[in-house]
Amino acid sequence: TMFLKGNYGTLVIACIAALACGCQMPIFALFMADMLTVLAKFSVLRAFHISRDAEPWADARSDDLWIGIQYLILAGVAFIINFLQIGLFNRLAHIITSRIRKTVFQHVVTRDIPFFDSPKNSPGNLATILAKDCLTVNTVVSNSYGAIIGGFGSLICGIVIAFVSSWRI
Repeated sequence: TMFLKGNYGTLVIACIAALACGCQMPIFALFMADMLTVLAKFSVLRAFHISRDAEPWADARSDDLWIGIQYLILAGVAFIINFLQIGLFNRLAHIITSRIRKTVFQHVVTRDIPFFDSPKNSPGNLATILAKDCLTVNTVVSNSYGAIIGGFGSLICGIVIAFVSSWRI
């Protein structure tokens, strides 16, 4: 938490964006089910040779148009929340990694000279270890946390949709 100091608001917004990213696919599945219903209507209208100028065709077209608009809205929202999730988690990862590097470097610089006489404590070896560890922290914060929170959001959203759609299960 000392490396995250002053960035709790960014973390909260990033977590909310990650939860929203997780909800994309269950919501997309709802729209897909509606689209399949409309396509089934078109198939029924074609099978019974109903004139394309008839009212059922107009209703099916308007339903189709509305679902297309919903997909466009979902795409716009997905763009914004994905941008927020990735951008904010990468920003946090950069801040945390920079603070870790600074802190570790300050501790290494203040060590006594005999500390560096050991082969395992050579400056090159210490720099390599620092770079590897900071890269690992950066990867965990920027990618893994967002994916875990997004998966949790997908699970919760899917369960909520399932219970709302068919509560008798």
